[in-house]
Amino acid sequence: GFGSYQAQVIYCRDKISSLADLKGKKVRASGISQQSFVNYLGGSPLNIAFAEVQPALAKGVVDCAITGSLSGYKSKWHEAATHLLPMPVNFGLAATTANLAWWNKLDARVQALMTKEVRVLEDNIFAQAATETAIGVACNTGTAPCPEGTPAKMVLVPVTDADQALRKKAFAEAILPDFAKRCGPDCVSRWNDTVGKAVGITAKAM
Repeated sequence: GFGSYQAQVIYCRDKISSLADLKGKKVRASGISQQSFVNYLGGSPLNIAFAEVQPALAKGVVDCAITGSLSGYKSKWHEAATHLLPMPVNFGLAATTANLAWWNKLDARVQALMTKEVRVLEDNIFAQAATETAIGVACNTGTAPCPEGTPAKMVLVPVTDADQALRKKAFAEAILPDFAKRCGPDCVSRWNDTVGKAVGITAKAM
């Protein structure tokens, strides 16, 4: 089974009006893919521990930072950041797996029950991620009721078609090639047969 954490969105301490405005900015980015994304946009990615991001924003060590919309709210990033771009940069992926030798020893009825229930869990996890993303945006911006506490007053930056196109271009021209280089030919072939078919983008082995 698979699941996802809430959408990773962009917090900035100064005014931004589009994704392209990250050019020239210092951006906290966790993980290689986020760093590739920021580099492609012309920003400078910095790897900063989550607990240190809020003070880094407050002191101007970073101009912007990427994290979950609700996690950022709960960690009070809105006390230092003023603008929120809610376009998902990426999602954290979780997987539920089983050792095949162990699985094959299970009774068929047990396998069927576990498969069914993991599908239920999978649906619930994706639904929770969507709900938490929406709640986080609402709590940071005050554009809707906030069940987590007092809503903040960040500026909600509208996501435009140009932002969506730039994100897709960054994925195809930077993130995916970097992934292919790290992953290797067998992995790229498997990606193309699965995810690549779903999104209509082909990775090339490096």
